[in-house]
Amino acid sequence: MARIGLGRSVYVRKREGLCIPTRRCIRQTPVGEVEGMECPPNDVVYHNTLIGPAKKIAEDGKIRIEKREALGQDAISFSSCPSQRFGGNIKLVVETKGLHLRPMCYYDHEKEKDVDRWIGSQHDMNRVRAKYAVDAAVLHMQECENISYDPVPAKAIKKVEYWIPWRVEDSYPNVGCEGAMPHYSFSERFLSDPVGKVHENIAEAKKVADKLGARFEVKSCFTALKTGWGDQYIPLNDRNLKMLEKGKTPTTVKGKVPELCRC
Repeated sequence: MARIGLGRSVYVRKREGLCIPTRRCIRQTPVGEVEGMECPPNDVVYHNTLIGPAKKIAEDGKIRIEKREALGQDAISFSSCPSQRFGGNIKLVVETKGLHLRPMCYYDHEKEKDVDRWIGSQHDMNRVRAKYAVDAAVLHMQECENISYDPVPAKAIKKVEYWIPWRVEDSYPNVGCEGAMPHYSFSERFLSDPVGKVHENIAEAKKVADKLGARFEVKSCFTALKTGWGDQYIPLNDRNLKMLEKGKTPTTVKGKVPELCRC
């Protein structure tokens, strides 16, 4: 089968190796058979969420599914791509052993016009995509989604990652640079202590990791955290991310804030 709409995913794969569909797939839908490409699950998959739902997962002891009447069970979304950026700045690293995961089948919307038109006509397109595990390659292919129709036990979560978001006062759902201008982390409301807010958020995420008995790490796609008014920032290099992880404050640098991204 010919390769379909890879776009930015080719670049991501060179860096991550797991962020592009590699296996042919076929799905059955009410309007016929669909052919595409899928990302098979690896030893671990990643579930992006926010701090509130992450706390609930730790308390409940499972990643739950909300049941709905129209289509029965909804699905839990995972990704086989470690740099998948959407869904929240708390990333749960989940072992796949014993889990029943279904890869999303990404189709060429130009070749599969009937199914694409049918999905587009549905009231809740996301739930329809999840039920049949099909999606158009043009927008969501780089997410490398794998879905579970069953609750996932929290004991499968081996690591909790806190990704410093674009706006530090919010649990911003997209932790990547794509769609974020400027390309650095900052306080949109100019908090008097944006670094203190980051420390506060990291501490909350670490509590979740501790409750789960999971490892913890602070990461960021951004290479700089603007620390307030004027040109001053903290470089978000590996050393400084480790310091933030331990509750320490790295040295502030004066100068133009770099707008570089690492993922």
